[in-house]
Amino acid sequence: ADDRFDEIIGALEEIMMEDEFQVMQNNFAGEHCSTFEGTDENKLIYTDIFSKYTELIEGYVDRRLKEAIKGFSMQHFMEMLAEREEEMQASDVFDMLVSFADFDTFKEIMLAHKKEKEGGGLNLMIRTSMAAIHVDEQEDGEEFPDLELTITPVPSPKKITS
Repeated sequence: ADDRFDEIIGALEEIMMEDEFQVMQNNFAGEHCSTFEGTDENKLIYTDIFSKYTELIEGYVDRRLKEAIKGFSMQHFMEMLAEREEEMQASDVFDMLVSFADFDTFKEIMLAHKKEKEGGGLNLMIRTSMAAIHVDEQEDGEEFPDLELTITPVPSPKKITS
């Protein structure tokens, strides 16, 4: 039973790291993030969108696990998870699974995606300045100035809406 559980967890980790899974999540967030607002009030439509999200994620994970593991049963896997809840709580996979079913985490993802879409992501700017030239004791090499790089976050321009 432990080998089977480990096999499922390994397959689940692979599925969650796949580009297809990431793209699916990003597309969903991109499609629905504009509905969300960064207030404490939760609109009824949020529940509908969250239900669609959990259906999408659960359906995808279930389908991919059935493709990867012969005789996979989500019901049996959920029972295995419940039996190992304490040992699983410290794992990244468990955190990820819980996040798919947690509305507050979902709302944070939507708001972060909305901010990024509107140009509120973190932008970095690099400024360079000339510094003193250091000469090695060897005379057969070229002399290069040291670059003093300073990287600072800058506010990004707001997206212009017409």
